[in-house]
Amino acid sequence: MPSKFEFDDTREAIGADKMTDEERREMLRKFREAGGEVLSERELRELDKAAMQERARAKKSGRGAIAREMKLPSEIYRERRRLEAERKAKEKAEREKALKKLRSPMAKFFIRLRCVMAGVAPFSTRSVKPKFLAFIALEVRQAIVEFNLLGNELFLQDVNLGKVIANKLDKKNPLYMEVLERVHSLHKEPAIQEFLSVAEQYQNQFVAISAISESLKKFYARLYYIYPYQEALRQAFRQAIEIAKKESDDSTLLQHLAEKEKRIPKNIKNVFQVAFPKLFQLICLADETDYPPFSPLLEKVIGIENDERLGRRKRGEDTSIASNIQEVETKEEVNDEETTEETEEKQQEEKKSSPVMQTKEYEYGFRLMKRLSPPEMQKKYDTNRLTENLNYNDKVFLAWLFFMEFDQEYSFVLTTNKIKLNVDYSSGLKIDYHQILTDLYNESRDIIRAFEKYIEARKELEKIKSTKMSSNYIEQSKMETKAESRVDVEARNTRALIRKFMENVTKNLAKLIADMKGEKKIVANMDEPITFDKNLEGSKRLNGKAIKDCIMEAYCYSVALKEQLENGYLYGGVIELTDEEMKEFLGQTYSTPTES
Repeated sequence: MPSKFEFDDTREAIGADKMTDEERREMLRKFREAGGEVLSERELRELDKAAMQERARAKKSGRGAIAREMKLPSEIYRERRRLEAERKAKEKAEREKALKKLRSPMAKFFIRLRCVMAGVAPFSTRSVKPKFLAFIALEVRQAIVEFNLLGNELFLQDVNLGKVIANKLDKKNPLYMEVLERVHSLHKEPAIQEFLSVAEQYQNQFVAISAISESLKKFYARLYYIYPYQEALRQAFRQAIEIAKKESDDSTLLQHLAEKEKRIPKNIKNVFQVAFPKLFQLICLADETDYPPFSPLLEKVIGIENDERLGRRKRGEDTSIASNIQEVETKEEVNDEETTEETEEKQQEEKKSSPVMQTKEYEYGFRLMKRLSPPEMQKKYDTNRLTENLNYNDKVFLAWLFFMEFDQEYSFVLTTNKIKLNVDYSSGLKIDYHQILTDLYNESRDIIRAFEKYIEARKELEKIKSTKMSSNYIEQSKMETKAESRVDVEARNTRALIRKFMENVTKNLAKLIADMKGEKKIVANMDEPITFDKNLEGSKRLNGKAIKDCIMEAYCYSVALKEQLENGYLYGGVIELTDEEMKEFLGQTYSTPTES
């Protein structure tokens, strides 16, 4: 029992000796409401007697040395707090010790070495190589988009077929629909789009890792959930396509699925076997910490939530793909009619509204475009007569012709060794514009392949229309609708590639122009005339002009073409221009190739 002096100290500490009777009663009331109990002297004596008897029994049985003494509740609480504080302090010390080891000079050395070996960063600086960002912007983006498109074709294009596939996959393994749903929605997630935009922005230059670390971690986290289920993803796609082949007699759909089936392994490999481990190395570089892969420490840094992990879905549970099959088809039917007119009106209002269109560079570039005749360009660039059945009002056809004009007359500024470009070190990084521009030109070959796919899609549509492919009117109509959908997809893809290429050209040439007007460090021979051997390099419109003028004209033309694809006459969901729009655009209309 506490001594008299201890009670006196307690009373003095809490100020009980200064309390009034009313204050004492109020304190006792609160004590009882909180679950406290007032013991009488008799009860205290009985507790003390019981404790003494327990100690005596323990001593008699030989357990006296380990028998625990009875403690007051306050003493037990303090003991628990002390033990918890000791545990947390020990964990903190161990974590700090582990982090110190993971952030040691030797650990940082190996991080940089692995980044070099992975081809994502140079050893000397904490920056990301443009080649890796270009891979993300092109290959990884394409894979994510194709995951979505394949999901659309399997589940949303044909309502009945989508239900059958979903039900049969669910019976095989509930994980299949779960993982398909996750990859199908990847392209809509803000974290995915944010980093893809960053990669696209910096794909032609080195960028400090600190500038993109946050978006990098968010992007990596979205892939982190799916990474352990790559094999399930392969099996889910493969079995879904097998079910579609058995259940559908739509030859066009089956052909598309067969083409995409071949790309599934490559897309999964690009995202999860090539990009994913390299992204991990960049996260280590960003934090200068050699994180153990898939460790709790790494998961805490990238923000992994247990509720978002895969593998929890049970058979029969609904998924967003399955539940929205009906909704998607209904929305498409209603919105196609209601929004077409609004979209076209909005496109017309937005024409010539871009601030860039008010600049002298754009006006000069647009004059360069308007002086060109589509029939003459077709004769010049389509020697194989692939486009002989296309209408000159076709926006995709026109965009390709104007791109080919750039390729023939202006693209030499991206590749020629006659323009001497010094390496730029002004930003603290090595920027080789000659290599950047050469790599950029090589990417333009994708435009040629995309346009060829567009032509194939047009031919397929014409074949279906001209030849009765089915005796069933409804089935024939469905085939035409799907063929038209493919034409629309290839049209948008071709124009998007041209627009993006011209945008990258303008950005890089703008830097050269700024240098020529300012410090004059990059373009070493800006005032020299450029000449071409007609027999080897063909005739060029800019032959004999000063290099600075060649760069400026190429810039003006690329600005004008980019703006026309982004805000002007070559933009919009409707593939063909009206005759009135052709007159506004090029000053006159042109007969179709077959009519001329």
